[in-house]
Amino acid sequence: MLKSLRYIFLALAVVGSLFLGPVSTVHALTYPAEINKSFTPISISSGGTSILRVTVYNPNTNALTNASWTDNFPAGITVANTPNVTTTCMDTVTPANFAAVTDSSDGTVDPGDTSIKLSGATVPAQVGSNPGSCYVEVTVTSTTPGNLINTIPANALTSKTLDGSLSVDITNTTPASATLNVITVQPPSLSKGFAPNTIYVGELSTLTITIHNNDINTSLTSTTFRDALPTDV
Repeated sequence: MLKSLRYIFLALAVVGSLFLGPVSTVHALTYPAEINKSFTPISISSGGTSILRVTVYNPNTNALTNASWTDNFPAGITVANTPNVTTTCMDTVTPANFAAVTDSSDGTVDPGDTSIKLSGATVPAQVGSNPGSCYVEVTVTSTTPGNLINTIPANALTSKTLDGSLSVDITNTTPASATLNVITVQPPSLSKGFAPNTIYVGELSTLTITIHNNDINTSLTSTTFRDALPTDV
């Protein structure tokens, strides 16, 4: 009887394996992250400042961990005299702390630097239809006129997320760009004239000095000048 049962169980196991096949683990889908960049304002006068923001969006149901990226500025853009570095990205290892924002050499972000870097950050998971996100901001400046395009290339982001119980790599599959328009300010000029320009001794003439603003985009403020009159005038 026991021998017969053993054969029955063996037969059932063979049939089950033929129909069901090997058991495999089913994982949830994972999606690439997205990076977005912006300048505020998008146009500055030469030597002015703008806030550069780099945002990472996470469309996955689990958080991104150890997220890192480097943004190398184009020629002409540098960190301003007051960098004002801020971030909403939290540290993966120590969640109570903000993630590290440095220059590309892992040093302090200083005036004149030409890059910023985010390291070891956590990007929250998507909630409902809203992707999780966090950003880094830094104040930049430029004296180079023109449209300066700042781009983070595809695959610049490195991070991890969970696909079931499996840790998988997540990156950005498309580049992110923003354009800063730097406007050269035209210098003002002065003109002057006497009316009338010929008088007899002791007569009066009106001196008119006109300030010309030659820049169509920028107003002159706190304008002063000094005119040293010649002897006997």
